[in-house]
Amino acid sequence: MKKVLRWGCFSFLAFIVFITVGAYLAEILIGPTETTKENAKTEAIKENMEGVTINQPKTEKKVEKPKAKAVVKKETSLPKNPKIDLEVSYENNQLTFNIETNIPLPVEVMIGIEPKNSLPTDLAYGFSGRVKIDKSPIQFIRDAKDTYGLKPTDLKNDTYEADVVFYPFWGAENGNPLAAEIKEKISGTYTVNIGSSKSEGSIKSAIDQSKKQAWGMDIAIKDKWIEKKFVKNLGVYQELKTKGRNPKIVKTYYFPEADMTFFVSEPLKQVLMWKFGKVDRL
Repeated sequence: MKKVLRWGCFSFLAFIVFITVGAYLAEILIGPTETTKENAKTEAIKENMEGVTINQPKTEKKVEKPKAKAVVKKETSLPKNPKIDLEVSYENNQLTFNIETNIPLPVEVMIGIEPKNSLPTDLAYGFSGRVKIDKSPIQFIRDAKDTYGLKPTDLKNDTYEADVVFYPFWGAENGNPLAAEIKEKISGTYTVNIGSSKSEGSIKSAIDQSKKQAWGMDIAIKDKWIEKKFVKNLGVYQELKTKGRNPKIVKTYYFPEADMTFFVSEPLKQVLMWKFGKVDRL
C-alpha cells in the first residue's frame, strides 16, 4: 500500500513539472502575449514618429470682456431755475459764443447780435441764427457780419449786445421732452465791443443805407423819374456820363448814400434800370 501512495506522489509531482515546463516552452516558441504585443506596437510607433512635429492644440487666448460704459445719469426732472449763461469774444472779425446751460439737452436756441440799446422799431442790423445745443458748455463761431442787408458786410466798430434765447414753443420740439415743460422764454446776454473792424462808417450810416436801398429796390422799370422824390429818399446824387448809350437820351444818376445807380430816359422821364454800386454803363 505504501508503494502505491509513493508512486502516486511521484506521478503528481511529475505532472506539475510537466505543466510548468510546457508553459515556459510555449511562451518561448509561440511568442509574446497580447499585452507584450501592445507594448511592442507602442514602442514601434514612438520610433517611427521620431523627428515628426505633432500639431498641438492651440492654447485658447483669454478674451477680455469689454469694460462696462460709464452710465450717464439722465435728468428725470427740470432744474428749479433753468438758465443760460453766455460769454462772447471778438477777434479777427469773428465772434465766439460760449454757452452754458442747465436746461435738459438737446434743445434748439437762437443766437445773434445787434447794436446795443437798439429799439424794436429800428431796422435790423447784425445777424441771428438757429443752433442746436447738445452739450454744455458748447461753443459757436460766427463771422462778425451784418446779414440783414442785401449782402453780408462787416459789422461797424461799435458796442453790441449778443444774446442766446430758448423759446419754449419750439426749442424742445426736436429735443428733450423735459425741456418742453418749460413755459417761459429763457435768455442770456453779453456786451461786445468791436473796435478793430476795417469797415468804415457807423452803424447808423449802415442802417440808413439799408433803408434807402429798400426804397430804391421798389422802383420798377418805367416808373416816373421825379427828381425831388428820389433825392428825398436816396440823398443827393452824382450825374455820371453814360457809356454804351447816347448820354443825351439816357442819363445816369449815382446816389452815394444808397450806393445805387439809376438809368433814366431823358425824353420819357422814366426809369430804365437800377443797379447796386457806382456804374456808368447800361
